[in-house]
Amino acid sequence: TSGNDLLRLEPKTTNTIGEQEPATIIELLNGTLHIEAGKRQDGDTLSIETQYLVATVKGTEFVVATTEMGTAVSVTEGVVSVRSTHTSDAFDVVPGHTAVVSSVHGTLPTLVATPSGGASAALEAAVSGMVANSNHHRR
Repeated sequence: TSGNDLLRLEPKTTNTIGEQEPATIIELLNGTLHIEAGKRQDGDTLSIETQYLVATVKGTEFVVATTEMGTAVSVTEGVVSVRSTHTSDAFDVVPGHTAVVSSVHGTLPTLVATPSGGASAALEAAVSGMVANSNHHRR
């Protein structure tokens, strides 16, 4: 990253980091990554890509959790743009909210209030079928 970002990986997390100036792309293969993104220069981007969605920094602090069953992005500060890997339509996730894509509910992100336990808990709920399919974000 640009040296201004703090990344915390939870146990059993696997990722790769690539830089193609001015973009930094972190591919999260599995696990949970906590991100405190520093201020970006004009045109610089930081994106977290998973099998199910792409989260691009517009804000400063968020968590991405992914498994073979789905991905969740919880925002604690700032704004993060999220889109499915299957579409170019993106929407913003703000503090207190989590975007979830699971193999159980298809490829469109579902926006939910962040539960206790954050992104990992939201993903677990989605995979177990506790998140209704009717909450899909539509533009």
